[in-house]
Amino acid sequence: MAALEARRETGWVAAVASALAVSFDVDQLSPGQARHMLRDIGRLEAQLASRKVALARRLEEAEAAKAAGFTSTGALLAGDFGGNRAAGDWLVRTARYLQTATRTDAALAAGELSLEQAEIVSRAVTELPEALSRSDRDRVESRLISNAKMFTLADLRRRVLRIADLYADKAEADRDENTKLALQEARAWQNTELWIGQPRNGLVAGGFTIPQAQADMLKACLDAVAAPRRRHLGLDTPPDGGYSTGEDLSAAQRLGRAFCAWIEHLPTDGYPTTGGTPALVTINIDYDQLCTDIEEAAPGTLSTGTRLSAGQTRRLACQIGIIPKILGTPSVLLDQGRSQRLFTPAQRIALAERDHGCTYPGCDRPPRWCEAHHLDHWTRDNGPTTLDNGTLLCAWHHHRIHRENTQIRNHDGRTEFQINGTWQTNHRWRA
Repeated sequence: MAALEARRETGWVAAVASALAVSFDVDQLSPGQARHMLRDIGRLEAQLASRKVALARRLEEAEAAKAAGFTSTGALLAGDFGGNRAAGDWLVRTARYLQTATRTDAALAAGELSLEQAEIVSRAVTELPEALSRSDRDRVESRLISNAKMFTLADLRRRVLRIADLYADKAEADRDENTKLALQEARAWQNTELWIGQPRNGLVAGGFTIPQAQADMLKACLDAVAAPRRRHLGLDTPPDGGYSTGEDLSAAQRLGRAFCAWIEHLPTDGYPTTGGTPALVTINIDYDQLCTDIEEAAPGTLSTGTRLSAGQTRRLACQIGIIPKILGTPSVLLDQGRSQRLFTPAQRIALAERDHGCTYPGCDRPPRWCEAHHLDHWTRDNGPTTLDNGTLLCAWHHHRIHRENTQIRNHDGRTEFQINGTWQTNHRWRA
């Protein structure tokens, strides 16, 4: 009997594969027919997902992953197809939830819910208080299944946070929701991260995972700039000064350009300093070059070392103002002599522009990770607080040169270190 059932299951899969092999001409379908077909395919996908869940549960219960040499059922599923271990783990967890939420499992098998909807509902049912009666659990699950058929996934997730109002009074429902929200926010903060990759062809890829509240705040700021009616803000203007209508821009492109515009207008005051350096990036270009025609102007350079076209440099200079390089501002001298020990913010900006980061040979730490160091020590050598007597060092190399009493000198505007009997320098590229 078991062998017969297995053959039937195998035959079912073969029948589905045979049906998918039938070709059809999409172009012959009307929009209405295409919509109905997509809806039917969605129901079929849910039914297939129900089978996948049942099979994943079977593998998990049989501990098949260990027997096959995998660390988990999710890893086994990833190895068999798709390579996505996270998706495999998620499927196994959903299978556990649905084992408790039998009504939701049946709705998924009937194609009434998507797998994502079923996961949200079944997890909520699984997390109901153990003291809740069977009849109350069934009533809550039935209500959530009905909600899932009407709500978006985002609304459904918000609904399950307030699930206690189906079996408790308002005060208890408030306490339950608040407890869940506090736990959700704590987990979100724990898992918050951001990464910024290395530049390639003038572009830098990055990403972040942030709490929902902060994401909503960011989205509101970007939407205000990215709205199509805000065309006067320049999102449609290419760097070369031409003009495009912007009608071909996707929503993601508009948000990306809005993000860049938002970054350019962030205030730099009020942020903590890093090793005495304010939170700003300076642009370096000769004033005479700034005043020439763009076709004849030389490129500019950010204090990070990034090179900019003359047009980009001029555009940014119009927004941020011009600071003479000899003086930090008309009233801030860059050389302090022996009048004070610590390097000023203006001196730190000048050191960042000159050194581009830690000056120890081979180190790639940027200026904002560095500390200002006296070549001739302030106390031991009576060294002045001047640019010629200053250099940038990351914290690790700063401690090292003090610990090893490394000899340092300024040679032709570059900091050199005596290492193993020879003078060495950091060979950063400078325009």
